Amino acid sequence: MSNFQETFILKQYTPLIHFQSSHKGATIRASELKPKLDRFLIKYAFDNDEQAYSSYLIKGKEFALDYKVSIIAHNTKVIPEVKNKTYFGNMNKKPYDKDYRKTVMADMVEVRVFSYQTELISYIQKFFSSFLAIENFGTRQSKGFGSFYLSNEDKHYKPPKQALDDISSCYVYGVYEELSSLDIFAHVEVIYPLMKSGINYPDRDRKSNKASYYRSFLFKYMYEKHSISNEKRFIKENFFDAKVRIEPNSQPKRYVRALLGVADGIMFRDDQRRGRINYKHQNIKRFKSPLTFKIIEDTLFIIAHSNTMILDQTFKFTSKEPFISQNIKTPSDFDINDFLYSFVDDFNSLEVEKIKNIFDKKILNARKARFVKGGKR
Repeated sequence: MSNFQETFILKQYTPLIHFQSSHKGATIRASELKPKLDRFLIKYAFDNDEQAYSSYLIKGKEFALDYKVSIIAHNTKVIPEVKNKTYFGNMNKKPYDKDYRKTVMADMVEVRVFSYQTELISYIQKFFSSFLAIENFGTRQSKGFGSFYLSNEDKHYKPPKQALDDISSCYVYGVYEELSSLDIFAHVEVIYPLMKSGINYPDRDRKSNKASYYRSFLFKYMYEKHSISNEKRFIKENFFDAKVRIEPNSQPKRYVRALLGVADGIMFRDDQRRGRINYKHQNIKRFKSPLTFKIIEDTLFIIAHSNTMILDQTFKFTSKEPFISQNIKTPSDFDINDFLYSFVDDFNSLEVEKIKNIFDKKILNARKARFVKGGKR
């Protein structure tokens, strides 16, 4: 093979949500992969040293390294229905709607990299396994969609834990023996809510005793670590009709849930409070979760990415009926690595006293793997 070109063989583990799923060979887009790989190489191969990577840039383009990428998918198939409940993009849409997103799977994917700068090819060869270990692709990628990794047959293959350790990544992992990657994928829709929002399964007829409640670990963590209450308490103190508000306490309130990803609002549907509270920031429209769920073979990885841009930011919360507008800040301090390791300790010790509903059963199934702390601590 030419010194100017390298080919990597990838195996796909979870469905990729693709906006052009009907196109033949739909898979990872080069227009997504290359900018991600550029940023990754600048950070890990060149240690963000502009002097070190400036000679490898495409002339006139900032942060664009001088190589080309082509991607070929083999034996692709379209999966019409997205079953995982962490994806909301198809709500109220039908499969025949123009903007309905289907998922695609491929038996094998080739990524071909070409550059006249042979040293740049060498850097890509060295770091490509680590790049794939922390990245997914397509829509809803942080929740496990679009997971690819080097095939065992690829000459650059490394065990995923080694690839993560090579870049000193912070991660945890659980091994689900004898489960397919798609079966493991279903556990994300239980683990992530336990982590961020909590799970509140109501007893709708109030007679069957099927209700269960698991408080958000993020809320517990911020309260115990930083003595901070959360935006849900803030809303209950300040919004809806005055007669259903709760008494304010002296605890500082922060928009805590934003630490794991920004939404545009929350809907209340309990007996006393019904309606939507909208969230808005002057500049921040989206904030990607700093945690990535990555499935490779029989293992579920949760990988932490440091990102401080969300800290100490002011959001405006508003409701329409009655119209109320209040500002609330995000926390000023948050250690994503410590949070992830603390969550694993909590998850591994979580007890389900009795299986009363579908969520209790799903939690027990997700806990069949004991999560282990990996990477830097």
